Amino acid sequence: MLRITNSMMISRAMRNQSNNLRNMDKWNNDLNAMTHLHKPSDDPVKVGRTLRLQSEITLSTQYSDNLDSAKAWLETTESSLSEVNKVMQRIREITVQGANGVLKEDDKSKISQEIGQLREHLITVSNQTYTGRHIFSGYRSDLAFTNSDGTYNENANTLGVSYQSMEYKVGVSQNLQVNYTGDRIFGSSYSEATITGKRLEFANDPATNPELTTQFDFGITLDIQKRKIDPATGKPVLDGSGNPVIEDGPLSITVNSDPTKKYKNGDIESVVNDLNAQIKAPPNPAGYEDKVKFVVDKDRIAIVSRDYDIETTVVEVNAAGVPTDKLGKSGLETKPNVEATQPLKPMFEMLTKLQGLLEAGDSEQISNMLSDVDAHLQNILQISGEIGAKINMVDIMQTRMDETLISTKDLLSKTRDTNMGEAIMNLSIAEAVYKSSLAVSARIIQPTLVDFLR
Repeated sequence: MLRITNSMMISRAMRNQSNNLRNMDKWNNDLNAMTHLHKPSDDPVKVGRTLRLQSEITLSTQYSDNLDSAKAWLETTESSLSEVNKVMQRIREITVQGANGVLKEDDKSKISQEIGQLREHLITVSNQTYTGRHIFSGYRSDLAFTNSDGTYNENANTLGVSYQSMEYKVGVSQNLQVNYTGDRIFGSSYSEATITGKRLEFANDPATNPELTTQFDFGITLDIQKRKIDPATGKPVLDGSGNPVIEDGPLSITVNSDPTKKYKNGDIESVVNDLNAQIKAPPNPAGYEDKVKFVVDKDRIAIVSRDYDIETTVVEVNAAGVPTDKLGKSGLETKPNVEATQPLKPMFEMLTKLQGLLEAGDSEQISNMLSDVDAHLQNILQISGEIGAKINMVDIMQTRMDETLISTKDLLSKTRDTNMGEAIMNLSIAEAVYKSSLAVSARIIQPTLVDFLR
């Protein structure tokens, strides 16, 4: 028979007391921390699920914030376009009055002055900002789009290129463009002809190696010509055989990269500046640097033209000096036979011309200007409709995102949060057990010699 000693009873009683205290501490900790998951070993499956749900909530919250910012940007643009529409409607009304041949010269002069004031107001609207960023300046949102005289800021002018989009990430694989460049709203003399395809690739990643350099060795030939456009219809004028009448050209412009020059990683702008400098250099024909330009298109290069059709030919010289029909590391690839579309005439230039016609009292030409005013009104209405549709879509997405956040948070709560009723009951039970163990232990542990000496 096993002999039970006093020390064994005391040791076992202390061990059981410790277990009961630890059990009571667990439920107390669950109540204080409001979760029953304190370390991965508590429940590996639930801990993994909790981490995934927390990640989803963080992403959804950021997407929700992005949707709020996107909506605010779009509403700012919508408000600006509403103002432009009101001004252009007024301009149309007084232009119709100005085209009336029975008006006195003094009346037409007053109409001209009003158009000048409305023009100044439109310049102010074209420089509208949202949180300190100019909404019509494309990537250069730190710069005003329009100068005080109504000309476009050359450093902010997007030159008719449609790529300068400001986007918010509103989903795992969904981006929302919120901006409209100034030339889309107020017109431009330029239209886009893009060198599409591969990127202008640098030898090293610009993000991780910004100081490393790349050299390029390629040439680009631009075959351009300008078709004669009927100012009344905006369509090409045809000859007796039905072919477009060529007003200028055809002619060729050739530019070449400097194979000895080293460009810092990602510095596409320097490449573009060097190409543009060659457009006006001999032996290229003079006077075309404002008619054809290279511009930065994100990590690509695009060409913009002023009413010219462009056909591009790109040639790379490899290490052996043998030309190839497209570039490798330099990343340019041509899109042949790009025709320049007739762009919307710049609004401020149109209004300046209208002012001059009113001062001169040319009723016939003033009447002809109505088609340009109507074109701008139609453009504003079209873009306003697009923005309205985007705002409605953002509202729908925001509602769905809010519902997703609520359901995800609810699932997270069920996965990790403490069940208050159950925890309080278990804590009370654990406390009762612990107190009982204390009472039992007090009776088991025998009195010591000191107790007898008292």
